[in-house]
Amino acid sequence: MILIPYGNTIIYGKAVLINKGIAELSDFYQKTENYIFKSTFNLQHESLLMGKNASMIITPKLTLHNIECSLDLIKKCEVRITMKSFIDDLPMTKVFDNIDFHGSKDIVVNFQVPPNLGSLEAVINVEFTNLTQGI
Repeated sequence: MILIPYGNTIIYGKAVLINKGIAELSDFYQKTENYIFKSTFNLQHESLLMGKNASMIITPKLTLHNIECSLDLIKKCEVRITMKSFIDDLPMTKVFDNIDFHGSKDIVVNFQVPPNLGSLEAVINVEFTNLTQGI
């Protein structure tokens, strides 16, 4: 088996593979780091009672070329919950920052349910370490 690290750019080319005196011309393809972050949000509809606290469970997943990666690569995480009243449609936003995924697969964010809740939107933003680019 030959392990080739990811590069800064995609490289296509030819390679000569030699093993026990036998050589073979082969195609060569070097990939770049291509991370995909996905998360699921779980919120019980019954917990959305005016003036009460509700809990949202967030399950993150970070993959590199369809292989699950450690969440330790995440440097910064922010969850933004925007709630709107069904009466005046004015948004109210609650921001949770400095969320730490280390040691836990799921995180829980708690927020107070405002009066006349008409809609709720949750967005998660993350920054992660790109090992080949050093960022």
